[in-house]
Amino acid sequence: MVRFATCEVVECRAAALAQRRTCGDHCEDWDRFLAEAHRLLADRQELFGLNFAGATLKDLDLRGRRLRGCCFDGAVLERITLADATLNQVTLAFATICKLQAPRIEMKACILAGSEMSDTDFASSDVLRTNFVGVTARDVSFDGSDLTGSRFSRSRLQRVSFRDCNLQQVHFVGTSLTDTLMDESNIQDATLG
Repeated sequence: MVRFATCEVVECRAAALAQRRTCGDHCEDWDRFLAEAHRLLADRQELFGLNFAGATLKDLDLRGRRLRGCCFDGAVLERITLADATLNQVTLAFATICKLQAPRIEMKACILAGSEMSDTDFASSDVLRTNFVGVTARDVSFDGSDLTGSRFSRSRLQRVSFRDCNLQQVHFVGTSLTDTLMDESNIQDATLG
């Protein structure tokens, strides 16, 4: 059985994952884990060090939550609201992110490397020193955000908007920028090319 303490996973979900590998996504332990994950995310204001790797999370309102050191690697996040939330050292590597509403978030030293993002809003946010290396992003808005020190190297960005952003020291090396806007943005010390 998967149990959660206030802000830490007490029992690892290894048994649920092992059963999932042998019986598919609809095994009892995995379903129970996902139900507990949804409940925990919805009920707590502050989450530290929780592991939601590989989970499918949909239709959650995490407005104003504080997440630190949580892992969502390989997870599917659909229709999640993170407005005014704080994410520090959160990993979302190789995650699938769709219809994420995250305006005015504070995101520092997070890892989204290799993720796929679509129809996502990060407007007016502080997205500092975040790793977007190898990301595929389509229809994403960072308008009015501070992305100082973030890295988008070797990424594919299509219809991504960086209007009126602080892009100081942002790396776009080897990145495909298709219909990407950077109007009125500060690109001082940014690496383009």
